[in-house]
Amino acid sequence: MKNWKTLASAAREVRRNTKYGERERSISRLAQDKDINTIRRTIAVLEFLDSLTASSPQLAQALDTVPFSLLQILARWAEMDPKSAMKTAHKVLAGEYSVRSLRSALEAARRANEGPVRNKRLVPSKLFLDAIGELLGGRVTSKPRLSPAILGRRPIDIELRLERAGASPRRVAVLTVGPFTDPRLYAKRRHETLLRALGVAWLFDDVVLALPEPIAAEPYRQWLADVQGIVKSSAARDGRPNVHVLSTRHCTAKARGAGK
Repeated sequence: MKNWKTLASAAREVRRNTKYGERERSISRLAQDKDINTIRRTIAVLEFLDSLTASSPQLAQALDTVPFSLLQILARWAEMDPKSAMKTAHKVLAGEYSVRSLRSALEAARRANEGPVRNKRLVPSKLFLDAIGELLGGRVTSKPRLSPAILGRRPIDIELRLERAGASPRRVAVLTVGPFTDPRLYAKRRHETLLRALGVAWLFDDVVLALPEPIAAEPYRQWLADVQGIVKSSAARDGRPNVHVLSTRHCTAKARGAGK
């Protein structure tokens, strides 16, 4: 993709300086004939290279010669496992990967990191449970289990027990979102899913929404951030619902939520 850095830099500035409700329209105007998801990928690659410049400037400079199609796969790899991504980047520079083989290697690494997925539902791995503990500032001390049926159906996917030093144990509900074959479903189901999470928050100390893709997770976090002010000013409840968003592709990242 020609001039992708220029486009990504401009789109990132729009994202930083535009209100959430106007952001997608502004980026779409900037993108012209390109799909908005393509623009998001260019931003992700630019931020990957920026972070790499800080930690490994020589590698970042060398990657400037690598085609965008390979860089975007490396950026996704870095979201999941930065150290492994750097090792893979050196192999890319050595010409060991095509786009197809690099994509296959990324999928294999994901499966190894996340544990098995059955019937397209998340089966929690240790990495996933550790990420929830990091997100909530504690440690998961119980085996994951399905919650009991309430009103004839289970309102959540997984129930956990979390302990913090010097505090009472907390009941944590996990709602998995996806994975979807059609990525547009993350946006279509966003409001319904988040409102459901806010409702479940009345029954649990914390609610975690687990999404497989960082790109899909960010609008969910932003929605919660926008709602935060409304919840603060509401007289209907003394506290705030503790709802958080976790990307299962990037388990070491600290996510934001309305309860933070």
